[in-house]
Amino acid sequence: MQINQVGMTRAHYTPGSAGRIRMVVLHATAGRFPSDFNWLRNGGGDIARTWVSIHYYITKSGEISQMVADANIAWHAGQSTWIVDGQRIEYSVGCNPVSVGIELENLNNGRDPYPQAQYAAALWLTRRLVGRYNVPRSQLVRHLDIAPRRKIDPAGFPWARFVSEVYNFAPPPVPPVAPLPRLEPLPSSAQLRELLIDLAYRAVGSAYPAGWPVLQETVSLHTGMPVAAVTAPPPPTPAEFPERDARAVDMTGQPPFIIEIYGRDLFYAPTANPEQLQRLSNTQPPLRDGLLQVLFLTADPANGFRPDWAFHQFYLEHMTEIGVPVGPNHRLPGATSNGQTYACQHFGLDSLCSPVGQWSTIIRLSDLTRDMYSGDPHPPLERELRALLLNDLYQNRIGQNFDQNALFNRYAIQENLGAPIGRAEFQEINGERIVAMPFALDTIYARVPSDGNWGRVGIARLTDLLAPES
Repeated sequence: MQINQVGMTRAHYTPGSAGRIRMVVLHATAGRFPSDFNWLRNGGGDIARTWVSIHYYITKSGEISQMVADANIAWHAGQSTWIVDGQRIEYSVGCNPVSVGIELENLNNGRDPYPQAQYAAALWLTRRLVGRYNVPRSQLVRHLDIAPRRKIDPAGFPWARFVSEVYNFAPPPVPPVAPLPRLEPLPSSAQLRELLIDLAYRAVGSAYPAGWPVLQETVSLHTGMPVAAVTAPPPPTPAEFPERDARAVDMTGQPPFIIEIYGRDLFYAPTANPEQLQRLSNTQPPLRDGLLQVLFLTADPANGFRPDWAFHQFYLEHMTEIGVPVGPNHRLPGATSNGQTYACQHFGLDSLCSPVGQWSTIIRLSDLTRDMYSGDPHPPLERELRALLLNDLYQNRIGQNFDQNALFNRYAIQENLGAPIGRAEFQEINGERIVAMPFALDTIYARVPSDGNWGRVGIARLTDLLAPES
């Protein structure tokens, strides 16, 4: 199934973060599409006491639309109370701050039916949400449960059956794959660290800038490895920050900046004060707008940042969740077996795609790879799209198709390390051969087995070597 990203015409919601989500609440609109849809999307009435919003809306035909991002707080539950993770929410505070809301198109009179297509869409979406946010059975509720004196929705909905099917879902029996073993890091040494750091920077056409210790900062903030070079590599010199003026990026009306792009975020600092390190995700307009253009032009010189494009609007709502762009907006080569073609853009920690012509429908690669190696529940068309996206990502980044059985590829998917940044390289250190490969969130490495048996090889990470010093 697909989710249409439609957004709100008025910002009747409160900014939040995904970590707040502990409940899922089902509603019925007491109306008919499109009037109820348009009223919700417009944020309700014109006076404050009738303002309203919802995360998801499902038509009787089973079409799903998202109006408010999961992370943000929609105004759907009103005065309400429930026990959430052992604590009672006060009635006056309400359940909005900890919940995601789903509206079902229905007259809410107890007689209006919920067609099978609508029920199936609600089941699919609710399973997706309770799985993603680890919502327990007791915290999947109806509006009438949390506001019994005020609400009766969703009246007539087969609730007991629905809850049972949400939590008793069994994916098709696919033999699970055992987790890959972790490797005890090789004895930490300056030589090993420098070798792995050098690989990470060389993969993006740069070099580790002497006296610019941003990598250590990104490790402590879990923002990953370098993924793109904004300027030419600095000249090798032992002096502190000798290259800062040569590497500066000039933006109209702003002082020159040193800029580095890492898997989850862009970091910058004024050349005059390089210790004042800042992040794009914490920056406000107008400086943010200039940095966005620098960031997107680095990945997509033909288009840059286009605020009217659905992918780029989605990026602004999920910046540190999907990471920085690592490739241009383009059409995927090939199509799924039903003839559908897709446009996509790859980001450091995820890839976004839409059916051509259906730009409000955004599909995330991370949703298609979830459980890929342990009881894969995805239907055939989703697996086809996953293969198209992964092959395109790996071809564009390292010139190779995605190999599902390759040691590093499998580990990167299971550990959510994001996009590959460079090819695997073989090196020798202290008499041992290792192979290493940089991804958006980490550079991973393994000893090369002397007997050629890769089945028992464990994997270690560069961040394991850097973290103790952070």
